[in-house]
Amino acid sequence: MRELDWTSFDVLVVDDEQDNLDAFRFAFRKSFRLHYADGAKEALGLLAGLKPTVVVADQRMPKMSGIELLRQVKARYVDTYTILLTAYAELEVLIDAVNSGAVDRYVQKPWDSKELTLILRQAIDTATTRAENRRLREPEAQYAGDLGRQQRDPI
Repeated sequence: MRELDWTSFDVLVVDDEQDNLDAFRFAFRKSFRLHYADGAKEALGLLAGLKPTVVVADQRMPKMSGIELLRQVKARYVDTYTILLTAYAELEVLIDAVNSGAVDRYVQKPWDSKELTLILRQAIDTATTRAENRRLREPEAQYAGDLGRQQRDPI
């Protein structure tokens, strides 16, 4: 894993329980640039002006589940790394969420701060690598498209 300035990347934490947001704030406020949302609706509002590197969402929230929220995050920001926090090991639901691409990783509650620190660092590293790879592939794809057009429509 690369050495990065972990505080230069936006991490959005979404939970409908203030105690959980406070625990996250207490454990990670000095290690990461954190943003908080009290539920999915507030998180979606924040996404209008924030492109988070990582989104951490609680699974069970009223009106919209964490999985559905993370699906919407991925639809907007493909490279964003998504983490689902869950106190309920509904294995089939979790497997579907991971296989669908909505969730990159899930973490059982209660979480351990040392372990979650490593997970967040890995998430930032992965998300930045995804974004770099996408940037590097764009000129290549454009060049390939230009070559294809030249072959179809020679001068």
